[in-house]
Amino acid sequence: MRHERRAGDGTWLPPIDPPSKIIAVHLSYRSRCVEYQMERIPEVPSYFMKPTSSLSAHEAPVARPRGCRFLNYEGEFAVVIGRRAIGVAIEEALDYVRGYTLVNDFGIHDFRHADRGSMLRVKGQDGFGPMGPALVDAGDVDPNDLTLRTLV
Repeated sequence: MRHERRAGDGTWLPPIDPPSKIIAVHLSYRSRCVEYQMERIPEVPSYFMKPTSSLSAHEAPVARPRGCRFLNYEGEFAVVIGRRAIGVAIEEALDYVRGYTLVNDFGIHDFRHADRGSMLRVKGQDGFGPMGPALVDAGDVDPNDLTLRTLV
């Protein structure tokens, strides 16, 4: 007997268990640097952390917090690390990647300038990172040959 379900019949779950940490890279895309009128991508990346409670499932609703004027979204590729990685050489970094998924990285841009890069209030709200719908195995994709289109 064959059982079929349509995607709309159920509720999506995040494609991974809650991670121990979420580390985001700031200003890593050329288009973002152009938007901020920067001459080039910074030579040394900057990072910020997001609480794991910011993750939610694919197609989960995102609630605009009371008083929020500027709710922004950014489609992002998420790199999922598959094993403990401390002091890994650049040449070996991709050996630690389990796979890739998508995250819609919402942010309250009312606080962007006031928080001076911390991003905790901007992007750390509960449910501000719908993820998925799937995890693609690292061996099945070339991370240097991807195009992302975000729809909200």
